[in-house]
This record gives sequence, structure tokens and C-alpha cells, in this order.
Amino acid sequence: MFSRCRVCAILLVLTLPTVWASRAQSVSGQSQSGSSERPRQSDELPDLVLKGNEKIVGQEPPIDSTVLPDIVDPIGGRKAIPLELSSVIAIATVTSRTATIIHDEPRVLFQATIDRVLKSSEPSSIKSIEFSRYGGRLHFPSGRVQEYRIYGQRMPQVGVRYVLFLSGSMRTDFTLETAYLLSGSKAYALDQSSVYREYDDVPERKLLDAIPAK
Repeated sequence: MFSRCRVCAILLVLTLPTVWASRAQSVSGQSQSGSSERPRQSDELPDLVLKGNEKIVGQEPPIDSTVLPDIVDPIGGRKAIPLELSSVIAIATVTSRTATIIHDEPRVLFQATIDRVLKSSEPSSIKSIEFSRYGGRLHFPSGRVQEYRIYGQRMPQVGVRYVLFLSGSMRTDFTLETAYLLSGSKAYALDQSSVYREYDDVPERKLLDAIPAK
């Protein structure tokens, strides 16, 4: 009896390191896999508001649908890195966003703090920037909702870091052409068109190396 117990104890001692090593490897694998998870990017549009955060209520359209059709994205000629279209390319963190009417169009207005300017036709010392993108959600008296968006285009989220590609100028307003979310040393395309797949879910360095030095 005693010798059998001793054998069992010896076997237990010999197998424990293997069990713990296996468990540690499994936990490590889960951790590594979790750390590389794709960040969630929302397709939700903010409500169009007037000054004072009052919702804009539109005139009821003569159509029998709950949500009216989106606008189709004119992708033709677009590039994954739109260097020619961009007067400013910068790594920046979005600090606020508001949907409103700008130049008679529904647009989402963003504020962002700049971490690093990669290309600029403006003074390179700028620390913050304002830009917009077509879109927003309009409410009607019946409760019906009209969503304005360019198909495949998402809106940047507050508190998130991006490489922003902006056209326009401080004098004429900046428009977001596209952006790449930066997270965990990787880059992810904001927009969903296949045009941007080349730099979607790639090392951040690969994206930055593809942008010529200013």
C-alpha cells in the first residue's frame, strides 16, 4: 500500500510540470490571440442637430419606408492611400463629433488633436484640426428616420487614434477622404471598400512607410 502511494506521488510530481507548462502555453496563446483582435468599428450615424443640440426635424417625404436609401459610393479612381487628394495627412486622436448642416449638406463635424503631421500644405505646427464627412441621421415627425451616408464609408469614433487623409484647407474647410485606425501597432481601414484592403489589418509601420516623408 505504502509503495503504491509513493509511486502515485512520484508520477504526480513528474506530470505536474507538464500540466502547468501546457496550461501556461494555452493561456499565453489565448492572450496573444486576444491582443490581436480586430477593433470594433461602428456603422452608426449621429443625429443631425442644430446649435444647442436640438434635433433637426425634417419635412415628411412622400415614401413608404422606415429608412430611406443610402447614397452609393463613387469608388472609381480611388486609391488605398489618396496622396494626390490629401492636403493634410496626420496621425490624430478624435476628440469630438457632431452631425449638423454645413453648406446645405448633412455632415458630421469632427475635432481632433494632432500627434504627428505626415504631410501638410498648412503650417506644420498645427496642434488640432477640424474636418467633416458627408452623413448624418434626420428624424421626421412620424418617427421615420432618413440616414445620409456614402455607402461603405464609416465615421471616426471619439477617443480613437487614426491616420487621417484630409482634402481642402483651413480656408475652405477640410474633408475626410479616408482614414486608418491605429491600435496595438496595427492599422485597420476605416472604410469598407475593397480599395482599402491592401492596408487593412497590417502592421502600422507598413502603412506609414507607404506615405512619403513630407
